[in-house]
Amino acid sequence: MRLKLNKSNLSQSISNNPRIKKIIKEQVKNLVVEYVEKNKQEMVNEFESHPVTKEIDNGPEASNISNTLGGQGNLFSYIGFQDGSNPTEIIKEILNNSVKVEDKPTITSVGKDLKIVFPISSTPKTAPAPRVPRAPTVKTATMRLRISRTFFMAQV
Repeated sequence: MRLKLNKSNLSQSISNNPRIKKIIKEQVKNLVVEYVEKNKQEMVNEFESHPVTKEIDNGPEASNISNTLGGQGNLFSYIGFQDGSNPTEIIKEILNNSVKVEDKPTITSVGKDLKIVFPISSTPKTAPAPRVPRAPTVKTATMRLRISRTFFMAQV
C-alpha cells in the first residue's frame, strides 16, 4: 500500500487546529531550547578554558600562563584583585543566565511548510565590577555584557 501525503492540506490543517499547533510548538521549542543551551554551554566552556580566565581563576599565586605579562607575575595580582576573590564568577553567571528562549513563537504557513520562529532574547546584565585597586580614580565601575538578539527557525 502506498500513501501519498498532501503537504499543503496537512500544513493548512495544522495551522487551523490549535491542539496540534500547541503540540508542535512544544516539540519545536524543546529542540530550540536544547540547541540554545548547547551553544550557551560551548560559550561558557570557551570562556572558562581561555588562558586569561584560567590565570585569573588560579589567583595570586598563578603563573603567567596567558603570557600577557611576558611571563612575569600574573594577571590576578597585576590587576590587583583581592586575595580570595573570584572576579570571573560574575561573567560566568551572566553568560549562563542572560540568554532565554521566549515562549511566543510566530507560526506561519510558507508554501507547503509550516514555519515556527522562536525569538531568543538576551537580557543585558549590569553588575558591579570586582574592586580593582590599580584604578583609584574610578569611584564605581560596572561591567556590561550584551549578547546580540538572534532567531532560530525550524521548519516542520
